[in-house]
Amino acid sequence: MDGLLCVLIVGWAATRATRERTLRAAAVAAILTALFGMVQAWTGLGLQTAWLVFDSGITRINATYIDPNALAAFYALTAPVLVGLAMRSTAWTRTAWASGAGLVLAAVELAEADGPNGV
Repeated sequence: MDGLLCVLIVGWAATRATRERTLRAAAVAAILTALFGMVQAWTGLGLQTAWLVFDSGITRINATYIDPNALAAFYALTAPVLVGLAMRSTAWTRTAWASGAGLVLAAVELAEADGPNGV
């Protein structure tokens, strides 16, 4: 539902030119936070202490968010945007957007990791 509301608000509040820029900006923000999340998973830098204590043995990235669940929700909103940008692009930009989508989808898994028996 949040994704639908986001699309409706962006569609209503933006012109065709600004809509494209807004969606690209959201996509780039998702890629950058996913990159930071990967660094976080590798180094442990900035991981929330509560998640380390209560979910010991599980690394749940939070990137620039306080809650990993909120980060995963952000990625759930922006992953389809990245896929759409990849589908309508050509040549190297298609590869770049598709790679960004793959990175964000991998970060979703790290943000919502439920442990060895989780999905």
